[in-house]
Amino acid sequence: MANEEYRQLIEFLGRKFDDVDSRFAQVDARFAEMATKDEVRAQQAETRRHFDVVAESLLDQVRTVAEGVVNLDEKLEGFRQSVASEFSETQSMIRLS
Repeated sequence: MANEEYRQLIEFLGRKFDDVDSRFAQVDARFAEMATKDEVRAQQAETRRHFDVVAESLLDQVRTVAEGVVNLDEKLEGFRQSVASEFSETQSMIRLS
């Protein structure tokens, strides 16, 4: 190989190494943007606390609805008994007349 060929080879290899260095720089930048394990764990803990608060709120709302259903059921049962009693009285009055 002549000196000119070596010079061209060195220039070619230099460009290729520059390309590789550029790619490594891009990968390094991507890694820098990624969350660390500690950040992920902190986010996980925060998400868990938020979920617990939301779940407790939902449970309270379900309890409130359940209490309302029980109260409504009691009122409906009282109404049913009242109507049944009045119906029986009406039937008795019809028989007597």
